[in-house]
Amino acid sequence: MQELNLDHIHFAALSSEILKGGNSFAFQAQGNSMRPFVLSEDILTVEPITHAPLRFGDILFCQTAESRIVVHRLVGWSNSRDGEKILIKGDDTNEAAEQVSEEQVLGRVIQIRRGDRLINQRSVFLRTLIFLWVKTYPLSSFLYYLPGRVLRRCIRFFKNS
Repeated sequence: MQELNLDHIHFAALSSEILKGGNSFAFQAQGNSMRPFVLSEDILTVEPITHAPLRFGDILFCQTAESRIVVHRLVGWSNSRDGEKILIKGDDTNEAAEQVSEEQVLGRVIQIRRGDRLINQRSVFLRTLIFLWVKTYPLSSFLYYLPGRVLRRCIRFFKNS
């Protein structure tokens, strides 16, 4: 596999062309908005959306109105004057869901490679977990990060005693 290092403008253009041609590609994730399901430096495989209809919980590869690429989760649909919009949101953010049109959705993440592990985005267990995460956010995030916070406080407490 050939590896390229591109700025965001060239990455958006190349990835769009690859997906429009009906091909898949992989790239390295950057950022933390999709934690804990997608971590920075995970390798994401993206396929064109023509292979299957969009489903709640899919991780979408979208181009925003500012030509920026975002990888966020499909959390719903809404109707507006401009027609039906797709609502996307990062898994680890309190911000409101962003509306994108179908034309802005370039692809869907079908696989995540984390080190030697492959995480299939179509597994029933994972899709159930994601459904619960999205529907209970921010409580789910609080519960996920709570053990780490408690552990760090306990360590500090015992270090200072």
